[in-house]
Amino acid sequence: MRPMLNSSKHPEQGGLYFHLCEPSEWSLPSESDVVFQMANLVLVIALVAPNNKPLAILFMHALLVLAYLMITAWSWTLLLSPDVFSWNFSLMMLNLIQMVYNIYRLRPIQLSSELENVYKKLFKPIKVPRSVFVKLVSSEHATIDMLYEGDSYATQNLTRTNRLSLLLSGRVTAVSDSQFVHHIEPGQFLDAPEFESNTSGDDKFQVSLIATEASRILTWQRSAYKYMMAKDNYLQLVMSTLIGRDITNKLYAISSSVTTNSGSRMDIRLPSVAKLKAIEKEAIYDPDINSEFSALGVRGTSGY
Repeated sequence: MRPMLNSSKHPEQGGLYFHLCEPSEWSLPSESDVVFQMANLVLVIALVAPNNKPLAILFMHALLVLAYLMITAWSWTLLLSPDVFSWNFSLMMLNLIQMVYNIYRLRPIQLSSELENVYKKLFKPIKVPRSVFVKLVSSEHATIDMLYEGDSYATQNLTRTNRLSLLLSGRVTAVSDSQFVHHIEPGQFLDAPEFESNTSGDDKFQVSLIATEASRILTWQRSAYKYMMAKDNYLQLVMSTLIGRDITNKLYAISSSVTTNSGSRMDIRLPSVAKLKAIEKEAIYDPDINSEFSALGVRGTSGY
């Protein structure tokens, strides 16, 4: 049952006045009341539903569209109120547009096979959203270039370190003074150490990078890269992590391939400690080296 409002002109003032009908005058709910109540129930559910995730936001707007659609139909067919119909129809259309926009944002983002492999190998393990990765590799910020076999990406002491590149396919070799340094495989940066160690881009490469087979690279120019990182702190954190890991892996690969005269592997991460250990071993056979330990403030083996 619902209270009824009756309006009439006041007998003395000649104006309109309203009074609430007595409970005995209330009527039972009709079909129109059921539609109205259901619409408001859906509206309440939409407003109290969590909306902290994209799918939750989409669900909220879908419920709002349904609620305003029910109120619009109720006002047009039963209430016969143009004002109520117009307002609720406008609200329904606004939420419908927002719902379509959210569906568009949630659509599967298609990437080329090379970029898809890079995303799965580097970015997906650290839970970077695909939308962020698509922004990073978009044509607005990056370009995809081709290196044929024998082409040089960088020449030692000639090429400036004013860009950052990621190998998508193929293989590139790093050479220093005609000596092999290491290979660069797909999913690795070509010039992460040079790019990270120099902020101006005026320094020159200390190695030459030569494609040993047809290769494709993803390249960011330093100026565009720095501008993009300045606008997106999350993306800057992601790239700093990937570049730092790439440099660490290269250093470890180089150190594992370098050996001393005795055949042991040299640890380039701690050169001073490695040198002390080598001197200590030689002191067993040459007591005169104890003087070097004394100069360094370290006791030789004969002093234990």
